[in-house]
Amino acid sequence: MKRIWFFLASALLMLSAAGSRDTIASLDRAMVHAVGIDREDEGYTVTLQVFRPESSGTETQLDAGKANVFVITASAPTVGEAMTLCENRLGEFLFIGHGQVIVLGEGVEPDDPRRLFAYFLSSKESYLGIHLACTEGKASVLLSAELSEGAVAAQNLVNIIERHAENSSSVSCTLLDVLGCGECPAVLPLLRLTKTSDSSEGQDSESGSEPALTVSADGAEAFFRGGKQHLTPEECSVLALFDGQERVNVLRVPTGRGDSAVTVRNGGLRKSVTKEGDRILFSFEPETAVRNDQSLETLFDLAELEEYCRRELQGRCEAFISRFYGDEKTDLLGLCTMVKSRYPQVWLDCGGDAERVLGLCEAGISVKCEIK
Repeated sequence: MKRIWFFLASALLMLSAAGSRDTIASLDRAMVHAVGIDREDEGYTVTLQVFRPESSGTETQLDAGKANVFVITASAPTVGEAMTLCENRLGEFLFIGHGQVIVLGEGVEPDDPRRLFAYFLSSKESYLGIHLACTEGKASVLLSAELSEGAVAAQNLVNIIERHAENSSSVSCTLLDVLGCGECPAVLPLLRLTKTSDSSEGQDSESGSEPALTVSADGAEAFFRGGKQHLTPEECSVLALFDGQERVNVLRVPTGRGDSAVTVRNGGLRKSVTKEGDRILFSFEPETAVRNDQSLETLFDLAELEEYCRRELQGRCEAFISRFYGDEKTDLLGLCTMVKSRYPQVWLDCGGDAERVLGLCEAGISVKCEIK
């Protein structure tokens, strides 16, 4: 008798959950590859790249004759309302999983991320580790562009971002990074559409063919309250020295037979902070290494190469400090966060004003480089 009541109770629970959004069948989900957000006068325009399962070909190979994504757009006063409009038009729930990306167009600034990304924070179908990026112009143009291979641009955007970040020419940023950046500005990789062609311009005009489109992620944009600032690839490489992850820098080193590329790997970071009177002194010692091999020994004097790489990275760091902590007072290394945790009274005396705090700080960087 107890077993009968157990099976009846289980059946009732299954029936009651059948219409719940918490148990969405996979066929009722629209698989979103990328989300583009553009600022408009009346609100926001959202552009979604959605996976098209009917164009996926056989089980072992995609149908090269059809694009396996399509683009849908909607406009509304808020991003959340625009996302809901797209969901209603599709007749499916939007699923934004691991390895996808949100692209912010010009005019969209994540100075209030909890308001801007409220839809993604509240949706059970959105992965909070989703990548964030920004672009020149409109995000809708980037997500609707056809690459030279015939693929839609954003299908491989995450891989492009990660490769540039690993080579220290850009950064990698997720929604969780922006929510937890504290006093530091959000720094997003900058995506660009670039027209290229193997043939000359004259041949392109005669044949009537469109120039090939590629996507690059060199550089980044730092968003802070009141504006944004552009970071060059060299400035991104300085951030890479401080992020605690393994990154590489490819430096162009002159030789007697022209320039040669040398890969410098980021290592550990030693840092300290002390207070002397009214000044707060920061000391950073990034450690880098060049892996020794026979090609280096034939091209360079190893001691001179070691010193050249050290000077190159040291110069980038000094220029970075001079710009962001001297001229523009933008805290990209998290000095204010360290002051707030280490010397809370100083933070209170400055009224939580980051610019006043930075006025008390001095940052010194000494790069170490070894050939191993």
